[in-house]
Amino acid sequence: MSYFSFEKLEGEGVSVKSYDEVTNQEKHTLKQFFNENIYPVIIPIAIDSTHPFPHFNNLSFGLIVKLQDLDDDSVERFGLIRIPRVLDRFVELENGTYIPIESLVAQHVADLFPGFTLIKYAAFRVTRNADIAIEEEEADDFMEILEEGLKLRRKGEMVRLEVGSNADDEIINFFNSHTNVYKDDIYKFHTYLNLSSLWQIVSNKNFAHLLAAPFKPKSFTPF
Repeated sequence: MSYFSFEKLEGEGVSVKSYDEVTNQEKHTLKQFFNENIYPVIIPIAIDSTHPFPHFNNLSFGLIVKLQDLDDDSVERFGLIRIPRVLDRFVELENGTYIPIESLVAQHVADLFPGFTLIKYAAFRVTRNADIAIEEEEADDFMEILEEGLKLRRKGEMVRLEVGSNADDEIINFFNSHTNVYKDDIYKFHTYLNLSSLWQIVSNKNFAHLLAAPFKPKSFTPF
């Protein structure tokens, strides 16, 4: 979906905006939503000598953040915020406005990392190799081999890293120093990560009248 499409949708009462683009009243509503629905399940991770880089499952989504100590501005560190899949990709306001969840979470970094302020951030999404190689001729118990292969999928090599357009070299290099994704497999997106999540908006019944008419195949009589 192009930005031109989003502009056309605004005329129909559907819009996708960042946190900075909404009104103060809407920000108050979003803050309440964050405290009640996001804060209890989100996972902030500070990366240092005592907190190693975590494992991310296939298609994990979150934020890479660079932080500054409020008491000593010479102290900077990186952190990660894992956004669980139980949370919707967009936060919906009552007026048909959708806020990307990363835009809302970034505004509350100080709540997640007390004593630090946000310098910059970027959204990320990882893809792991989910192929399973099974030598059937060498397998005494095929089901056992299959079960073991499924367990190993979560530890498969990371084969793609997607980052938001605001990800600079410093943020990418920090993340990749721990994951070693091949540079040609790092993709910077100038739209929202995981475009399939836009089905959350498409499936809203209030906008059903904007959908294209369903295709009805024509049946021909047999010869």
